Amino acid sequence: IPILRGDKRQPLWPAGFTGSISHTNQCAVAAVARTSEFKAIGLDLERASRTNILRLFERIFTTSERYFLEQLEEDQRLLTALRCFSAKEALYKLLSASHGAFLGFQDAELSWDPEQRLYQVNLLGNARNRLPTSLKVHSSYNSDFVFSATWLGQFD
Repeated sequence: IPILRGDKRQPLWPAGFTGSISHTNQCAVAAVARTSEFKAIGLDLERASRTNILRLFERIFTTSERYFLEQLEEDQRLLTALRCFSAKEALYKLLSASHGAFLGFQDAELSWDPEQRLYQVNLLGNARNRLPTSLKVHSSYNSDFVFSATWLGQFD
C-alpha cells in the first residue's frame, strides 16, 4: 500500500490507520497503528552528531528550557538540547495528526522526568486551551541517533 504525501509533506495513511515517519540520511523509522486503538503517533529521529542545534537556541527553546540547558556542562548541553528538539518535533507531528494543530517551538515547554525517563509537556498560550494537556514524549539515544516517540491512545 503506498503512503502518499499531503500538501504539508505529512504522510496520508489509508483509512483506519495512523502513523508517523522520520528519517536521516542514514536511517529511517516508522510506526503504524489502527485508529481504533490510537488517535495519532509522533516520531522523530536526529543524527546525534548534529551540532547546529545550539545556533537555533533562542528560536527553539523557551526561557525555562534555555535556563535548564545553560546549567549543563557543554558536552551534556548539546545532547540534551538535541533530545529536547527531537521531542518537540515528535510532539508537533502528533498534534498535527491528531488535532490539525501546527505549533511553534515556543508553544510547548518540556521538562525531563528522570524517574519515568521521558519529557512531560506543558502547552503554552492558546495551545493549552485547545489541545490535550497530559502529553509525554519518550526519548532515547545512542552514539549515532536521538529518537523520540509519543502517541495518543483512542481514549486519551
